[in-house]
Amino acid sequence: MNNLLVRKNPIRSLSASLLKPLLSEKKRQKLRSLLIGMNSKSKDEIDSFDEEKKLLFNLYHDDIVKLQDLIDRDLSPWLTI
Repeated sequence: MNNLLVRKNPIRSLSASLLKPLLSEKKRQKLRSLLIGMNSKSKDEIDSFDEEKKLLFNLYHDDIVKLQDLIDRDLSPWLTI
């Protein structure tokens, strides 16, 4: 979604032309910033996701190894973070 708000594209141009008569430039910029902010992840959220990923990896690692042996297939891509 950020690409729609940041880069020039037909959707952005259409939105701008529709909003121009309705909102001042200051309000349009504020709306744009709000939408970009809502769509962006903070560093804390990204760090939290990495921690959850590691937790799940550790939780399921042994089960993945057992499944790998059981079905006789290489699941090594599943064992990488």
